[in-house]
Amino acid sequence: RIHGPHFAHFIYYKKIRKTPETFIFLGRTYQYLTALYNATYTNERSVEVPIAMNIMNAYHGKRILEVGNVLSHYLVFPHVIVDKYESAPGVINEDILDYSTDEKFDLIISISTLEHVGWDETPRDDTKIPKTLENLKNLVMPGGQIIITVPIGQNPVLDDMVRKRSIEFDRRYYMKRVSRSNLWSETSEEEAYSSKYGSPFRYGNAIMIAFISR
Repeated sequence: RIHGPHFAHFIYYKKIRKTPETFIFLGRTYQYLTALYNATYTNERSVEVPIAMNIMNAYHGKRILEVGNVLSHYLVFPHVIVDKYESAPGVINEDILDYSTDEKFDLIISISTLEHVGWDETPRDDTKIPKTLENLKNLVMPGGQIIITVPIGQNPVLDDMVRKRSIEFDRRYYMKRVSRSNLWSETSEEEAYSSKYGSPFRYGNAIMIAFISR
């Protein structure tokens, strides 16, 4: 039985959401995530988490680090979680900039977290994102991957760094929200950065999915 604070929103979602119930990313078809936690049917989590889950399937049995405690709210799998603020069983409460370990990871994944680094801290520190990425590169083993998703427009400093290539990713892909009912489609970088966070729809209206290979 569905219950809780998001019940009314879920009913509303089911009324307005029309087919298709799937989206395409890099030629693969995914099912939208419609979990009640964080009301994913209203925001970018509906596409971020399925994409992340598909990537992690390829790393079954490997060492995985998640930066920001997001995925454990939707699925259970063995991995290390570093989150500076969220207190939960198994979560390491440490600044990812300072986190170190002797064992390297095959995969590092971060869902809508990098945009908060330095930006939502007091005092604000715009130098933390490049430093954090360098630390992540030190934590991943040769042949491993770093996957990062961020909503466009939530951190203008990060957006500017990406567009000016002052921080580098090996591959960048973009998705844009195209309907009130939270349907998404692939888009260009130009189109993604013409979007605004929170407008015309609540939360992210475009996201970047970025890859770093070691």
